[in-house]
Amino acid sequence: MKTVLLASLLLSFVGWGEVLSETTIAQAAPLFTAQQRSTTDPVTPTTTPIQVKLLDPGTGDRQVLRFKPAVGTRQVSLMTFEQAMTISMMGQPIPALDLPIVNTTIEVVVTKVEENGDIHYQFTYPEVEVVAKPGAPSTLVEATRSQLKKLQNTRGNFVMNSRGQIQSGRFELPDNLDPLMRQTFEQLSQSLNQLSFPLPEEAVGIGAKWQTTAPIAIAGMSLTQTGTYELVSFDNNTATLNIQVNQAAAPQSIGLPGIPASARIQLKKLQTEGQGRSVLDLTKPFVLQSTLSMQSASQMSFRNPGSNQETAMTTQATVQIKFQPK
Repeated sequence: MKTVLLASLLLSFVGWGEVLSETTIAQAAPLFTAQQRSTTDPVTPTTTPIQVKLLDPGTGDRQVLRFKPAVGTRQVSLMTFEQAMTISMMGQPIPALDLPIVNTTIEVVVTKVEENGDIHYQFTYPEVEVVAKPGAPSTLVEATRSQLKKLQNTRGNFVMNSRGQIQSGRFELPDNLDPLMRQTFEQLSQSLNQLSFPLPEEAVGIGAKWQTTAPIAIAGMSLTQTGTYELVSFDNNTATLNIQVNQAAAPQSIGLPGIPASARIQLKKLQTEGQGRSVLDLTKPFVLQSTLSMQSASQMSFRNPGSNQETAMTTQATVQIKFQPK
C-alpha cells in the first residue's frame, strides 16, 4: 500500500533503534555509526515483481479499475502515525514505552503521463512533526524528533503504471540520515511495488477480492507480505477498499549498521497482521483517505560481542496509521 507500509515499517524501526539504545545490548554494540552519502547521490531503486491474483470478480456491473490522473495533479496529505510497544528481555518485562505521535505532510505532484498510462510523479515531505504523549521519555522524544526532522523535504521521483504498481524511481536522502533509517530506505527501494495499491488486471464488481504476494527486505530482514483487498464501493472514479495485510519471516540472522558480526542478532519469529480501509480517487496518484491498524509480535536473540552469551527478547507492537487530505 503506497507509503502506508513505508511509513509504518520505517518509523517502527526508528522506535526500535531507540529502544535498543536503552538496553545493555546496544551499550555493548552501538547501533548508530557515522555514514555519509551526498544528497546528490540518490538511491535508485529496482522493483520486485508483485503477484496479483483475483479471488472473486464481484457482482453487478464490472469495470476495469485504472489510475488516470492528469499532468499537474497535486495532492497534499497528512499522515498520522501512532505506535505502542512492549518488550521482554529474558522473560522479564521492560516498562512500556509511550512512543511519540508522528505527523507527516506528504505532497505528490504528477509530472508526466505516458501514452501507455505510466504515471510519473514527485513526492516530498514538506513537514514532519513529532508530538510527545504524556509521560513519554524526553530523551526518546528528542531522539525521534532529531532523526525524523532530517526527513523533512526529502523527495523522490517515481513511475507507476495505471494498475498502481511502481515501475521505477529513486529517493534523494539527506547526507546526515541515521544509518539504520538509510538502510531501511535503501532496502525498501528494492521492493517499491510493496508501497502501492495494486489493482487487478480483470474487470471487477462490488465485492471483488484480490490478493497480492511479494517479498520485502527491511532493516536487515527478509519478509513475505500478503495483502487482501475487497472492493466495497465504486462511484465516480472513487473506490473504497477493505484491506488485510499479513507479514511473516522465517528464522534468520539480521545485519544492522554499526553492529559487529560478533554481536549476532537472530530472528526467531515475526508475525504481523493488519486491517484497514482506504479510499482511492483514481484521478489522483495517491491514496485519498486511509486508516490502518497493525499488530506485530517478534522473538529475537542477541549474542553480546566477545562472548557466547545470548539474550532472548520478545516484542509486541501496535501501529495506527491514518491518511487524510490536507
